[in-house]
Amino acid sequence: MFTGILRLSRFVLTKVTKTIMLAIVLCSSFSFTVFAVPVGEDDFRISNMGPDGDANYIAVSPAIAYNATDNEYLVVWHGSTPSLAINEGEIFGKIINADTGAVVVADFRISTMGPDGNAAFNVRLPAVTWNATENEYVVVWEGDDDSGTLVQDELEIFAQGIDSDGSLLLADDLRISDMGPDGDTTFNAFEPAIVWNSQANEYFVAWSGYDALSGTGSIRRNIFSQRLDADITPIGDDQLISDVTSLIDTAINSRAVAIAYNAIDNRYLVAWYSEGNFTDALKNEIFVQSLSADGGRLLTNDLRISDMGPTDDSSYGALNPAVAWNASDNEYLVLWTGDDDTAPLVNNEFEVFGQRLDANAVEIGSNDMRLSNMGPDTNTTYVARNPDLAWSSTDNQYFITWHGDDDSGSLAVAEFEIYGRRLNADGSFIEANAERLSSMGSDGDPAIDATSSAVAYNAAQNKFLAVWRGDDDTPPLAADGEFEIYGQNFASSATQAAVLRFSATQYRVSESTGSFIVNVERLGDTTNAVTVDFTNNDGSASAPADYTMVSGSLTFNMGESNQSFMVLINADDVSESDESVLLSLSSPIAASGTVSLDGLQSNATLTIEDSTVSGAGDAPASGGGGALNLLSLLLLGLLLSGTWGLRLRTNLQ
Repeated sequence: MFTGILRLSRFVLTKVTKTIMLAIVLCSSFSFTVFAVPVGEDDFRISNMGPDGDANYIAVSPAIAYNATDNEYLVVWHGSTPSLAINEGEIFGKIINADTGAVVVADFRISTMGPDGNAAFNVRLPAVTWNATENEYVVVWEGDDDSGTLVQDELEIFAQGIDSDGSLLLADDLRISDMGPDGDTTFNAFEPAIVWNSQANEYFVAWSGYDALSGTGSIRRNIFSQRLDADITPIGDDQLISDVTSLIDTAINSRAVAIAYNAIDNRYLVAWYSEGNFTDALKNEIFVQSLSADGGRLLTNDLRISDMGPTDDSSYGALNPAVAWNASDNEYLVLWTGDDDTAPLVNNEFEVFGQRLDANAVEIGSNDMRLSNMGPDTNTTYVARNPDLAWSSTDNQYFITWHGDDDSGSLAVAEFEIYGRRLNADGSFIEANAERLSSMGSDGDPAIDATSSAVAYNAAQNKFLAVWRGDDDTPPLAADGEFEIYGQNFASSATQAAVLRFSATQYRVSESTGSFIVNVERLGDTTNAVTVDFTNNDGSASAPADYTMVSGSLTFNMGESNQSFMVLINADDVSESDESVLLSLSSPIAASGTVSLDGLQSNATLTIEDSTVSGAGDAPASGGGGALNLLSLLLLGLLLSGTWGLRLRTNLQ
């Protein structure tokens, strides 16, 4: 019995390993411990901004919230369409089914900043939360509007409510922040975050802003907040959160706020990074403040939780925090992008770090845990940035994501992709290495990449959805610069209900190979036995001239995650175009529990390449294949004899 960890999302077989895989698949009974496996379509496209092929219309800065009542996600982003001027951005959203990824409500516009057709009024950086009591969402953003006494380039924070059916709840965008006197562009608000308070059924919004602080004689960029009731109406006035008295410099620069709500103690943890003087060295570090339900400060002084490099060395620092609350242990995990000097790291080698805090914002566990590992240590070319995370209530674990520049596989320098890994509640790793989540364009092209990830947890299916801003070159998209929002579902653990699917939707084989092994995967629960029927049928290829038709059932015994069946390929000397065989799965049955088919990968196509054409391949991008004719026939004979729990019904015509 072979037991190990299989990384299914980017599993590519070489010609040598194909033969080895053939022997393992057909001659062994083996099981895998499957972690954070991809579910459904890889890198599925979410946004549709403007006509494809036009890089003037893009989608960036995604945010996501999960709706447990309707089992749906709302994904929002900053985008542009042909109805707006070039470079005129607004906030858009889409509601998708959390189980299948199907569109529930297509792309719809959320914000209205200034008059349409005027790119001088713009928006940035949306954030979103879901209200379980009202079954509605609230989206906030940084906007430049011409309403009331506001003027161009005077940024404030705005909000809009969205019903579960995608309809807007407010007649006009609601202005939340009030930075300085209106009409003065010195005072602005940036980078909002929002959470829902389940006990009070209200919202808490925080942002970074410039405001006139009485008696200081200076303007500081600090962290502010505003409460909203269930009707999305402000409660009281803006409140100042940050007051980093440990910094010597009065010109504090605090920004990039993140919030988590603690439903047990009815309080908030707010995190941000501040630039200020630490013993005469200007640098950035991560700070937190614990707030009561009414926004009152619970800590006398803001707590510095990061320690990046020597205190007096400004070449090290921390940026862009993210935070999640763990309801099982009543604690928090804060992440950030950090530049540290802990060996073997060197200056300007950015990685993701984290710190656990208890319910009172006291540091617990390891100090400044390093969580990412992009490229070889000591090489500053490879970095990790902008982390996000979500907590799984089912498994009491975290799923963290970031965009990184790695040296793995065939990636080029400065080719960013999205990476992720799961952590136990104590911050220890579940996977030995981070998993690459995205695959934008062809590897090796740094112009095609993925950045700005966000992630949400779905307790109903015990899985996560990661979304990101991607630049893909898949036709009809433009080759470079046409950014859209993409997503990928990931199963939280092997306890998820079993899902059966082909390992890929497209396979290729040369007709001279003689056979092809088709891999079928079981994701999720492996604690029971399940069966599934398979068959192949004519596409443009015809049986028996081009291949041998076969159908049967595959049995996955307890602990087994992979099975396979063989398609025999018939070669001829006739020069002809490539031909296809249609593969399908049906009728999944579980001995106990539940099992279903992955709707996006229960059908696949096997393309048979004419061997008379020079350079015809003999392998899929994913899957098996590539064996000698004699070995193929021998193995097929063993399969037909009923060995390894595989039942075949052949139809030789």
